[in-house]
Amino acid sequence: MSGKLKLHVLGAGSMGCLVSHEVVRSNPNSVELVMLFKNRSRYDDFIRHNSEYTVLSKFQENYLKNTSRMSGGSPETILPSKDLRIDNMILSTKTHQSEKALSSYVKFMDKNSNLLILQNGMGVEASLRERFWPDEANCPNIYQAISTHGAYKTDPYTIHHAGMGKLFISKSPRTQGDKDSQDTVEKCSMVDTLLGSSRLSASFLTHKNFALMQMEKLVANSCINPLTALFDCFNGDLLYGDKIVTLMIPVIREAVKVFKAEYADIYNSAEGRSYLDESRLLSSVLDICKLNASNSSSMRQDMRHLNNTEIDSINGFISKLGDKHGISTSTNKMLTSMIKSKLSIERSLESKATSELKF
Repeated sequence: MSGKLKLHVLGAGSMGCLVSHEVVRSNPNSVELVMLFKNRSRYDDFIRHNSEYTVLSKFQENYLKNTSRMSGGSPETILPSKDLRIDNMILSTKTHQSEKALSSYVKFMDKNSNLLILQNGMGVEASLRERFWPDEANCPNIYQAISTHGAYKTDPYTIHHAGMGKLFISKSPRTQGDKDSQDTVEKCSMVDTLLGSSRLSASFLTHKNFALMQMEKLVANSCINPLTALFDCFNGDLLYGDKIVTLMIPVIREAVKVFKAEYADIYNSAEGRSYLDESRLLSSVLDICKLNASNSSSMRQDMRHLNNTEIDSINGFISKLGDKHGISTSTNKMLTSMIKSKLSIERSLESKATSELKF
């Protein structure tokens, strides 16, 4: 294993698995990738499946099948190691699972470690810094990534790569004053590996350009994710809805208003005002619905499996900024409440049905 880049991936969801698969596929002899599972039973199940993931990629009317094998572990198997050190980690858990999942591994990281956050929504980096690294001097190098690839799981070890997209990466400044420093354009070997994995179509952005793209992605998620979950449909099916655009417009308008207040320095630049134009953002959302028409959003998948969703980091994040700045975000609050209500209803119906089967 000497000379190999050791990369830990925390979070075996569809995007974490897709990125891991492509890294292993593109770097079979230079990367040792370790998938970290929630517990020992999940890891044991992974072993029973030959430590493999299968990715089905749509090509015209057919699917291409590729399988990758990687190492794995769980807190029970990894943590007892006396010489454990985490130099490179991709955090790809659900946003609401981030702090709990990372807490077991923080002590094995230091200021020279590299942590890449690959998730939907916004606000996770700030909460992680506050919880684990209030002293900036001890904080690892934090990178963030946005994926426009469409991917979902049909079982724990099969990922459908439903739409080819891109991966955008940026380095976060250690402090507010570092936004334009040379430090934010420096890449590490983990990032270079992602950039060299051809099917990920990855690129490295400046902090400002990434922030704009992150806002655009949040707008797309705030429109597509809750609506596909509520209507239980694929992304492309939203285009058939007579009133879907009518629902999306106020979501976008509220998001732009809070972005203008929270990120004034970025929004007020000529590039920012153009990039965050409401009409352009609506067109972008509709284009994503077309590009990833056969993709099932992560929120829809969570709803179908009765799992907690990331709504608080998506529409809920927009509403949180609205409350902070005294801006009304009634549509985003309504969608947040609807998602939470639907999940509680579905869980209650499932529980009731299960109870009735026992008699």
